[in-house]
Amino acid sequence: IAQNRDPLKAAPGDALESLPKYAATGDVARGADNVTAALTETLLASGVLGAIDAEGNVVSTDFLKRLALPPNLDPANVIKDAANVTKKDIRVLPTGEAAAVRAYFNAIAAAYERQIGSNQQSDLVILANALRDDDYTGLDALEAHVASIDRLIREIRGLAVPSPYTDVAVRELNYLLQTRKAIEVIRNTATDPLATLIIIPQRIALLDDMAQFHLAVSRELHDRNIFTGAKTP
Repeated sequence: IAQNRDPLKAAPGDALESLPKYAATGDVARGADNVTAALTETLLASGVLGAIDAEGNVVSTDFLKRLALPPNLDPANVIKDAANVTKKDIRVLPTGEAAAVRAYFNAIAAAYERQIGSNQQSDLVILANALRDDDYTGLDALEAHVASIDRLIREIRGLAVPSPYTDVAVRELNYLLQTRKAIEVIRNTATDPLATLIIIPQRIALLDDMAQFHLAVSRELHDRNIFTGAKTP
């Protein structure tokens, strides 16, 4: 390990380049929000090593009394702080006329098409492929996903929102910010696998929430006949 080689693999394919590096002090180099490293430090501080004998058996559970899990191990905390857009962060049009609403949602649809399109491979598919192949270099593609979401957020925040749809605009932007955070976590799977394990259910739930949200908005626009005789986004 000190030589960045995996003791569980045969050479020459035993490099550990994608795993956390060890500093001269023996500490794992990590970011402040690295969940895997945070849990490791917490476990070590609890005295877990002294509770395990030479054969790997747990001989005492006293360490559990001293074990305080980091807050970022709570799945609800992983992406919730990313949702920080409020009504004061958007421009509001003092109108709810059909033409203005139609123009706004057409602009959103066009922004999604420009920045996301229909050919971008899902981040979960990219992760599944990386795990299947035991090769995390494919996760580099997620940097482009994050960049495209950043551009999409800027475009949508630049739009003036018809006043009846300010809540819709806020929710849309916060969904995108949460998506961005989830993808960033998945991007760092090699150095923080526990965070990815925690985020996957949240990522799947987020996809479902967004789909249900977009469906509800589409139905509301249909009920208002906003796109009657016009192209539906």
